[in-house]
Amino acid sequence: MTQSIPFLLAKARRNVHAAERLLNEGDTDIGASRTYYAMYYVAIALLAAEGEAYSKHSAVIGAYGKRFARTGKLDARFHRALIDAFEVRSDADYAIDPEFALEKLRAAMDTARQFIEAATEYLGPLADGK
Repeated sequence: MTQSIPFLLAKARRNVHAAERLLNEGDTDIGASRTYYAMYYVAIALLAAEGEAYSKHSAVIGAYGKRFARTGKLDARFHRALIDAFEVRSDADYAIDPEFALEKLRAAMDTARQFIEAATEYLGPLADGK
């Protein structure tokens, strides 16, 4: 399971880059979705390092909160950001003609980048597949 960690972190980075391009092009709903998925892949990578795997988004979010936010292993703001991004992603994917404040989406994207960096630092050699 730990061999998937570098792949998941790279996928998270690609999703942040895609979100930035999409937001710059005015595709706020798709950019919002990609921002959430960047955070989601980080949470999956962190849980994989703990030997855990989940198939439901809600289970990943809950397990991340229990393992990393409540214990203080990583800043609890990342858990809140993951929850918020999930809610925005739901609107982005399923609501008809959703509207999003670009500033809030950009802030979420910045938080996703910070989450990736915090996770990479926390994981140490595992982040590189070692």
